[in-house]
Amino acid sequence: MNTTTAPSTDAVRASPSTEGLDPCGNRDYCGRHPFCGCGGPTEEERDEEALLAFTTAMRDKLAKARERGRGGWHNPDVCSLDDLRRMLRQHLLKGDPVDVANFALFLHQRGASTAFPKRRSAAKVAKTWRGNE
Repeated sequence: MNTTTAPSTDAVRASPSTEGLDPCGNRDYCGRHPFCGCGGPTEEERDEEALLAFTTAMRDKLAKARERGRGGWHNPDVCSLDDLRRMLRQHLLKGDPVDVANFALFLHQRGASTAFPKRRSAAKVAKTWRGNE
């Protein structure tokens, strides 16, 4: 005699089924995996992943620079804003976006722009000195 009973129809309806699932096993697109056909990462997830990777690279570069004795970006007595701007431009020409980002970070943290302040021409300074302006 068979003592097992067949599952009720409610239990069958509630049991998991692979029918209608995407390759990640979701009923809807998961938004996380670019190659599974589920829709890939959302824009926010792509931004967050990029930020995490980039800030990690920035942190690693800063640590290596400190190991070589570099530092002082935060101290105006050690490093002027114009020095930081000059180094940013030099590193921009070298082509490493992580170095550029670090120098942009230094300027940002000191409340400064990446632009050099406009210099007054020598003629304008002389004119002002003579009181003709």
